[in-house]
Amino acid sequence: MATAIAMPPVPTLDALDALPALYSAPGTGNCMVPVIPANTPGLTFDKRAIPQPGDVVVLWFTPEAAARIGHPGWVKRLVKPLPPRGQVGLITVEMLNPHRVMTMRSDDVLAVHKCIAHANPISSTMSAIGAPLSLRAAAEANCPIPSDGSPKLALTMFQHGARLPLTHFVHMAQDDFNAPLIRAGEVVVVDQGGTQLGGWMPTEGGLFLIEYRSDLTEYPGQRYPRVSRSIVQTFTDSRGRWHTGPLRRGIHGNMMVCTDGPYADEERLAAKLIGKVVGLLASTMGGRA
Repeated sequence: MATAIAMPPVPTLDALDALPALYSAPGTGNCMVPVIPANTPGLTFDKRAIPQPGDVVVLWFTPEAAARIGHPGWVKRLVKPLPPRGQVGLITVEMLNPHRVMTMRSDDVLAVHKCIAHANPISSTMSAIGAPLSLRAAAEANCPIPSDGSPKLALTMFQHGARLPLTHFVHMAQDDFNAPLIRAGEVVVVDQGGTQLGGWMPTEGGLFLIEYRSDLTEYPGQRYPRVSRSIVQTFTDSRGRWHTGPLRRGIHGNMMVCTDGPYADEERLAAKLIGKVVGLLASTMGGRA
């Protein structure tokens, strides 16, 4: 059972801002045992602390996310650094009992506060949160976690009606293969500038818009090539060869989501990358970062 924060009603951003620097709230569940006892009557949080990977934190959800998840907030352990302020990215956390790594979008979260102590359910004394346990392998996460120092996945929010730079254009995501960072129906902002106008060189873990064009010889009688565009991540395998694929690779339900590659060299792949995905239109979002 998830350790959830029992503080109805669903908090608003104003209510969270009004909380003192140090505040307490009860928690329910046993998902953070042994770091936090089950059903602890009080957890103490510090709004001033900057959460770091390994810290136990509370995620306060937006009203929309709280209605979808069924709780106003979660207490979990932070796995990766938080996305930069003002950008939409993935927040990766883990529960311990049983172990599970989860990702959610930062615009589904109103605030992230560090947990510094918990109450003892038997003696009612307070205990400081001890040293974090070892983090599990990143491969257990729902979304790939770069371990090679590549940049965190984060997208800038472009305000509705804002004038985009001349090298930027928009593209609507057609599927959930890159969720939760990019959901079907959301509009991404793509920069086609790159190192050379009209193209980008692939980067490890980078998000790009790729264009596939069919060979006319494959479709007799067709006057124009078939063109499709997809949002993909570029990455290399253990032999240094380039591949592309969505963030949610592998088997999902009854569907196999595959990668494309290997490419003979990065220039062959760069020829298909028509732009780098740099942001989302704010009008497509339901929450606040």
